[in-house]
Amino acid sequence: MRSPVLRIPLVLPLALALAACGTSAQAARTAAGAPAAFGLPAPTGPHRAIGTTELHLVDHARPDPWVPGRARELMVSVFYPAARRSGPAAPYLRPGVAKVLSEADALGVFKAGTVDWAAARTHAAASVPADLRGGARPVVLYSPGFGVPRALGTTLAEELVTRGYVVVTVDHTYETAPVEFPGGRVENQRLSGPGPERLKTALDARVKDTRLVLDRLAGLRDGRNPDAEGRALPPGLGRTLDLSRVGMDDGVGARLRHRVLRPGAARAAPAHPGPAVSPPPGRPVHPLIRSDGSPPPGRMISRRG
Repeated sequence: MRSPVLRIPLVLPLALALAACGTSAQAARTAAGAPAAFGLPAPTGPHRAIGTTELHLVDHARPDPWVPGRARELMVSVFYPAARRSGPAAPYLRPGVAKVLSEADALGVFKAGTVDWAAARTHAAASVPADLRGGARPVVLYSPGFGVPRALGTTLAEELVTRGYVVVTVDHTYETAPVEFPGGRVENQRLSGPGPERLKTALDARVKDTRLVLDRLAGLRDGRNPDAEGRALPPGLGRTLDLSRVGMDDGVGARLRHRVLRPGAARAAPAHPGPAVSPPPGRPVHPLIRSDGSPPPGRMISRRG
């Protein structure tokens, strides 16, 4: 059974919103003609120990909407409260992704060879044990804007983890460019021609991708390993997931959240400007994030009813 997905008002400081793209104003030329190095803004919440791991999810029953003859597969990252601050910081980008971004104009902003993508690090340690002292945490799904890689939500993900959440960031394969899979395979964007059909295909794919992620997270919570290669999971990761409290921040807007939400699930306030999805009659609208950036008490999170 899928969990309800709530819409999230990201009422964190403006500085966090500006940093949510994943890079900071610290980028600077390290030497004349050398690529610019950059660092991510440090998270500000009280829980400073952050862990991260990636999952390769495959839906063998669903053909890929962009590439005929392939099953749909995704890469996601899970950011979670760690038991302690230990281990080297995980890279901001996988090596193959960093290489692609370095060799071509990246993200419509950075010229080829001007940014040292491979050197950037997160504030999270890879696959360290999860912190179980706070019990299961609310889960936030981060689905980036059209064509945008999940890594650009790293700063936002880390900030939310330090405030009591687990955050799952999603790459929508072949819409996003590039995506690196286990073994170093890199898949680039493979979109159809511009027009309404492309947008419809992308929206349909995102809805099904999000449902796949929720289903596999439920399996993880129940003790199963959803990774297609069966790679070892961080100890205790599944026990950090409270899937009765799931929020979503996405770059597409209300249409995606409305289609992922099952009938009867309450909606929270919009994460982005635009038309709101109204809650069912008589059902309150509750935020997933309080004004100080922390999770509200469990009673304020709308659940299946």
